Amino acid sequence: MGDEAAEELLPKVDESIDNRRSSYTVVRLLGKGGYGAVYEVIRCKDGKRLAMKCETVTVRKNVLIMDCKVLKATAALESKHFARPIDRGRLTGRFNYLIMKLLGKNLWDLRVERSDMRFTLNTALKAAEQSLVAIENLHRAGFLHRDIKPGNFAIGKKEEDEGHVIFLLDFGLCRQFAVKDKDIRLPRDTAPFRGTTRYAPLAAMKSMEQSRKDDIEGWLYMILEWTSGELPWSHLGRECKEQVLKMKMEVRTVDNGNRNKLFVNCPKKHYEKIMEYVDSLNYVDVPDYKFVHFVITSMYKAYRIDATAPVDWDLNTAYAGPYEVPGDGIPANVKTVITTGTGESLKSSKCFNNSSKISKGKGKGSRRPLPPSKRKKGASNLKGRRMNR
Repeated sequence: MGDEAAEELLPKVDESIDNRRSSYTVVRLLGKGGYGAVYEVIRCKDGKRLAMKCETVTVRKNVLIMDCKVLKATAALESKHFARPIDRGRLTGRFNYLIMKLLGKNLWDLRVERSDMRFTLNTALKAAEQSLVAIENLHRAGFLHRDIKPGNFAIGKKEEDEGHVIFLLDFGLCRQFAVKDKDIRLPRDTAPFRGTTRYAPLAAMKSMEQSRKDDIEGWLYMILEWTSGELPWSHLGRECKEQVLKMKMEVRTVDNGNRNKLFVNCPKKHYEKIMEYVDSLNYVDVPDYKFVHFVITSMYKAYRIDATAPVDWDLNTAYAGPYEVPGDGIPANVKTVITTGTGESLKSSKCFNNSSKISKGKGKGSRRPLPPSKRKKGASNLKGRRMNR
């Protein structure tokens, strides 16, 4: 089926989608990608504005099922950084859909809206902390993201007191690396490229299996871009993978122009420490998220950053984002022996069995706790404790 025919299957503005639990009216299109589209909808019974993610029944790869699984797993962890699923269903012959919380702007848009195209160090560090915790939560749920980038992180709505909370989005490229009571998967000999060239880790660029450390590598490129305003390879597109890979290797091996450009406007010593640590890990290693978090938070004292200083997208309000220390990234009840695992099958009938119909017409229109005053030092030559927050 062609793109135009597939688009005809998607919801239209002012259509109402009804299922056994509720009814929703489509307000507007928020975004569209290769696997479907996201809409703002209104829940008719109370007028609440929500997001509806859809994919047509004709897609070759059903990515919405993975979204459903990931959000269910992270909800069990009570993570603050994932939009909990509210409803789901299928409009027979047209599309599957998932209803979730409506979020604000993504972190790509928030950065490029700034005149200098970069965040202040204060904002970059606060966003780095929250996004690191989100990634660790995802890993603890048993999933790799494999497409860490600023466009896949968004802030919550200010009217819901979540304007300083960062959410992780878009799980279509996720891979389940651990399943309850089963073994963690061994890497495949080769793996197809998954991700976005600009932020993709070396393993993905080399067609190798990705692991937890690779999500952290992509996260590092993201925070480098937040802080400096660009990456040395930002001008190169996805068709230039070999050239981008070469540049990513160069910044690790020689103190050349690209390495200097990578760390421009950045706290070089601290960011280098993270890069060296991530590069020391292998596929089977579990990253020390607490150490990476320690390196990030040690910069508050080193650069005299006020922990309540406003973030760049809300300059008139003291920062009130959640203060959290990441966990260990180890899924519960998973065998410790590393052998080949198969994972669970993803059956759409289990996830989208709530039949829906279309009807015409319009529908109705915390403060974080204080951290400990003392923190255990990480295994690093970076001295000091995090300031009271």
